[in-house]
Amino acid sequence: MRSKKTLKKIGWGLLTVFILMNIVAYFHAYKFTHFADKSLVRTKKN
Repeated sequence: MRSKKTLKKIGWGLLTVFILMNIVAYFHAYKFTHFADKSLVRTKKN
């Protein structure tokens, strides 16, 4: 059986990975929903 210290390290590691993956998912979702580049020159609509 593993000691409490080892289980605590595994728990903190999993929590860290979970948080980092959510940060990556947030930035990907933002880029997928805000894809227009505002610095481009646009042509007039006729």
